[in-house]
Amino acid sequence: MIGIPRGGYIIAIYLSHYFNLSWMDFDSFRKFREYSNIEKTLIVDDITDTGQTLEKFKENDTATLYYKPRSIIKPTYYVEEFKNSDWIVYPFEKIEETPNRKAE
Repeated sequence: MIGIPRGGYIIAIYLSHYFNLSWMDFDSFRKFREYSNIEKTLIVDDITDTGQTLEKFKENDTATLYYKPRSIIKPTYYVEEFKNSDWIVYPFEKIEETPNRKAE
């Protein structure tokens, strides 16, 4: 299992603990994929918005928390379809890292 930086890391670590699976950070994965069969690797991210990130991993199963129908690729697994274009703010994000939001 590979977590896409940065939102996918948190989810991949959680899933690895929950299912007792190994996970690898993305930089290690880039080196590893040259020497291994990556088709059996689950790619994890927080959201499929445009789909440009997950499109690079079409040969893999993918998992996200949220999926937006405007995406050019649909993840193999997702928790919820998010039907509008609002920015999703996760509890692990800083306010200043989210576009169009002001710190209170």
